[in-house]
Amino acid sequence: MITGAASSWFQRIRAKAAPAFAALVLVLAGESVQAQVRGNGAGAGRPSITAEVVPGSLVHDTGALSFRISVEVPTGHHGYLDRGDDGFFIPFSFSFPDFEGTDVVAEMTSAPSGARDDGVRAHVLRGRGEFSFELVPVPGPGAGVTAMLRYQICNDVTERCYPPARLSILISSLSDQAPYRGLGRPGGGGKPSG
Repeated sequence: MITGAASSWFQRIRAKAAPAFAALVLVLAGESVQAQVRGNGAGAGRPSITAEVVPGSLVHDTGALSFRISVEVPTGHHGYLDRGDDGFFIPFSFSFPDFEGTDVVAEMTSAPSGARDDGVRAHVLRGRGEFSFELVPVPGPGAGVTAMLRYQICNDVTERCYPPARLSILISSLSDQAPYRGLGRPGGGGKPSG
């Protein structure tokens, strides 16, 4: 009697669990899903962005230095312009380590609008976009300016996101390379440099 009851119970459980077990086997046999691909920075097989100062955009003004940085995300990928609706994406962010501890303030004056991607619930950049900056006051002559860009990109097809990365962007050695506009050179002179 006990053996028959146990057998009957086992048959009922097996009949109810078979569809769930089959689904579990399909999931486990299928391709694994990853939120991020592990790795140490950009390397073989890992896409990365490119960034550079837009030629001709570096301009001295009275008391300020302005410039634009062009960022290009590889085809088939996107980078984040905001943290997303849930607040966990890593958007493009810039820092200027050369000016830490100084009175020079770097302000982003414009950023690409990108596009809203409802699939990831965030504003993203695909392709090329420009970020504009202003440094106030103008760093001293001969000062090096390097921007550090932190970003994370994700693949549009596989939906894999790569770990955050950093990219160093040389802005300039500020030794009269940028034209002046406005009222002339800071500190006098009155004439734009050529």
